[in-house]
Amino acid sequence: MDTYRIKVKIGNHEFEAEGSPEIVKEQFASFKEMISCIPAQTVAPPLELIRNNISNQQLIGDQESVSLDKIFRVENRVISLTALPGSILDATLLTMLGQRHFRNNDSITGAEVKDGLEQSGYRPDRVDRFIDKLTKEGLVMKIGIGKGSRYRLTNQGVARADSLAKDLIATLP
Repeated sequence: MDTYRIKVKIGNHEFEAEGSPEIVKEQFASFKEMISCIPAQTVAPPLELIRNNISNQQLIGDQESVSLDKIFRVENRVISLTALPGSILDATLLTMLGQRHFRNNDSITGAEVKDGLEQSGYRPDRVDRFIDKLTKEGLVMKIGIGKGSRYRLTNQGVARADSLAKDLIATLP
């Protein structure tokens, strides 16, 4: 009697069978059917790998690339500035850009912005007043009410923050 032996690995799924041809073919068909029903899973790389990758990430705009790690410092959830812009409004916008680029965070809390500004050397009592000014200029969107508010840069806000970052980097030695 003939014996079939099969060993297959498809993605993270492995199949191994041995036996008569009919049984092995039947089991393999069942295996293929099972894994075709499973949604594809994306595995997030480890946080350390993301940080190392992102610290080397380049900001590209107008065919010019600027390394953001010259003006930002990343410490867990806090993104702070190592070089200060002309105003606290600009620093707020840049802190939000840092959250977006280094943490892939598009829904930023006021506490994250405040902590970043404090680490940068500013001492704001409340950051919502600065963010409200940026919202009126159309650079930031506010989502939520009160302490549950989160903020997001608009396309114009990203463009303005990119421009501020390039200008700030250009002033560095």
